[in-house]
Amino acid sequence: MSLTLDEKQLIRSISDVIVHNPELVNDLLRIPQFTALPLFDNIKNVVDFAKDYPLDKIKSNQYYQGLIVEISKITDKEMKAIFESSLSVPTPITALF
Repeated sequence: MSLTLDEKQLIRSISDVIVHNPELVNDLLRIPQFTALPLFDNIKNVVDFAKDYPLDKIKSNQYYQGLIVEISKITDKEMKAIFESSLSVPTPITALF
């Protein structure tokens, strides 16, 4: 699948929320246009992982390790690269990897 620039920007925004502000994922899911996107199916596993992770443990090493596993399951190469890029931006926790 070849993504348009708009789609890449959208996926990057979503990945940044999931990686750096996962506590906002539920707010993202309340937007009907988000879950209706055809692109959503490709990243549903990552979104579900972030949504279902206990909020009190969301900034832990285990969250980021699990997130890495879920990102590795994304089949679209462009989307996977965007999520991996979000992971490479250092945060206090991701800097430990």
